[in-house]
Amino acid sequence: NPADDTDFPSDFRIVDDRQPTWSDDGTAVFFGVKPWEAAPKTDSDEAADSNDAGDENDVPEEAATVDVWHAKDRRIIPMQKVQAQRDRERSLLAAWHLNESRFVQLATDLMEEVSLMEGQAFAIAQHTDPYAFDSMFGRRWMDIHLVNVKAGTRIKAVEHVRHLHGSSATGRYVLYFKDGHFWTYEVANGQQTNLTQDLPTSFADAEFDYPTEQRPAYGVAGWDTSDESVLLYDRYDVWRVAPDGASYTRLTNGSREEIRHRYVELEDNTDGIDLAKPFYVSVYGQWTKKSGYARITVEENPESERLVWTDSQVDRIIKATDAELYAYVVQRFDDSPDYFVSGPDLSSARQVSNTNSFQKNYAWGHSELVDYRTPDGQRLQGALFYPANYDSSRQYPMIVYVYELRSQTAHGYVAPSERRPYNTTVFTSQDYFVLQPDIVYRDRDPGVSATECVEAAVAQVLKMGTVDPQRVGLVGHSWGGYETAFIPTQTDTFAAAVTGAPLTNFFSMFGTIHWNQGMPETSHFETGQARMDVPYWDDMDAYIRNSPVMFIRELNTPMLVAFGDADGTVDWHQGIELYNYARRAGKHLVMLVYADENHSLRRKPNQVDYHHRVLDWFDHYLKGKSGPDWITDGVSVLERERELRER
Repeated sequence: NPADDTDFPSDFRIVDDRQPTWSDDGTAVFFGVKPWEAAPKTDSDEAADSNDAGDENDVPEEAATVDVWHAKDRRIIPMQKVQAQRDRERSLLAAWHLNESRFVQLATDLMEEVSLMEGQAFAIAQHTDPYAFDSMFGRRWMDIHLVNVKAGTRIKAVEHVRHLHGSSATGRYVLYFKDGHFWTYEVANGQQTNLTQDLPTSFADAEFDYPTEQRPAYGVAGWDTSDESVLLYDRYDVWRVAPDGASYTRLTNGSREEIRHRYVELEDNTDGIDLAKPFYVSVYGQWTKKSGYARITVEENPESERLVWTDSQVDRIIKATDAELYAYVVQRFDDSPDYFVSGPDLSSARQVSNTNSFQKNYAWGHSELVDYRTPDGQRLQGALFYPANYDSSRQYPMIVYVYELRSQTAHGYVAPSERRPYNTTVFTSQDYFVLQPDIVYRDRDPGVSATECVEAAVAQVLKMGTVDPQRVGLVGHSWGGYETAFIPTQTDTFAAAVTGAPLTNFFSMFGTIHWNQGMPETSHFETGQARMDVPYWDDMDAYIRNSPVMFIRELNTPMLVAFGDADGTVDWHQGIELYNYARRAGKHLVMLVYADENHSLRRKPNQVDYHHRVLDWFDHYLKGKSGPDWITDGVSVLERERELRER
């Protein structure tokens, strides 16, 4: 019994909410321990305390309901509340070595992340204490400690690193990414080696457009079973690299055609990737959006063999457990997802499902890609969806949906539904073009960047002559809602806008809390989606020039705003600010407030209601249809009560 060991701390207990696990060789058991907590007082304890007090007039007072928020809190109180159950279940990793009947504690801090390396001779501890202040605001640094599982001793292996990629297949190495390169730390001798400094490519993610001192890597496929090499990703290819950096081989040739190759795990590779066997990679065209699968047989041919390659979205490949049979899914915007089954070469695949077979009875749109460039020359794309029953002799209205990168949706099938307010298939069925453009960002200029990208994309579509430039609408939700609230304050391109749950004032939003996660918005603003890099007091001008409300006088686009008044992601007072500013400035803005709804609507009546109001808004401003009273004049509280009674 580990608790009988004299090395077992007397004030500790073995926890029951962490499943014990055996070591691979059966000589140790790993489990969790934590300090005992004082048992809660019972009614009899309370009575005894009262008797001891000796004053029969003493009445226990009700405890104050107060939380103490301290500026030194690494996690603010709301986040601690959201994560309270997880914190209650935290424990310190420990080992019981059966042959020696000896207890060894591996973790020293309940908040420390400790994980066993493969082989289980050592554990990796991520020590963040030296960087506590930076980690409070989205800049998570760590020192990597190695803990000896037999002795419980630890050493600092690597200092000041952000991107840890764990253990090698046998536990001989620790892999991490720092200063744009992959590094290994050899456990046996402490040797640190830069694996990629001599490779003719970059492994740092050039498409990562968030403020950061250290770009992350494109990724890691995994180690081979013997630790003789690790498979690493650059932008398009898979590279086999020796752990000492002495040799390397590019296993794919994606960079030539800008086709991304990524390892597909079809079987458990906990023990590493067996390079003596063929393995599969997904393939995806950066600019064609074609996709499929390829196979790599390292010992026969060091380059990949393309097996499936089609102008569709191909994904979700799986393998039968006891047979060399494979299945994958193919879909397009106008063809609902179906499974195809084949042998290991994936050729002559047989379609085994026929979803939405009735679709042939309905008119359906189709999609294509639109290329455009930002003002600084960066190449981007958008997914353009055509109206059902498209007539090339007509000009159509267009709805532009925005949210970061969207061109990858070109082949995605969208089932029509009135429970989804921004449904591409519904829009195209209602005689709208739909454009979903890619947006990339510069630090401290998210709104300005979005405006440049969207304006360039719309301009490119207008050159085609199929869209009426006077009938273009804009829509987005959450971060896309922010962009939709901001862009019309910078341009008169859009005849109507619909913004769901938008950020509208960067100054006030910076100080709020993401209540769903309990996270302060400061980290989201500086290093997350807002990409502002610094607090507002360090660059006041940047916060002003990217806040929609600061340009309310320039807003000439009729705008529909929607919020749930229980939104735990974007404080719904952001909507109130925009509403009040627009109302005072004499602008045409309508705000829908859904009671007790969070960041996205969950109740079906509200989903259906919002869906149809979005269509009403665009039909009125982009098609010239007569607008209902709620658009033109508003609806009073008493009028709304009568509407509900009469339903």
